[in-house]
Amino acid sequence: MENTELSELQRRLHDAHSSADGLRNRIDELERENAKLRKSAQAVIDRWETPLWKEAEPTAAVIYRLRDLITTNHKERVARGIRDMEQTKRKII
Repeated sequence: MENTELSELQRRLHDAHSSADGLRNRIDELERENAKLRKSAQAVIDRWETPLWKEAEPTAAVIYRLRDLITTNHKERVARGIRDMEQTKRKII
């Protein structure tokens, strides 16, 4: 095997490891986002089902937190998707 072939295989192996690490980090990120979303959704359900609703936190506060979480996460995902596409495009070119 020539040095250039070996170098190319090493580069591909490095890229594969980097991609795998990136995917693991992204999965961890998504799991954290999912936990926050589930917590906010559960707060809405708890608020809805509480028998002492007059003593509970106002429904609007719970809904606003849920809305803000969804809106923020959506904007971040769109921005991250654009960055990922740009990085992929640069690698191809």
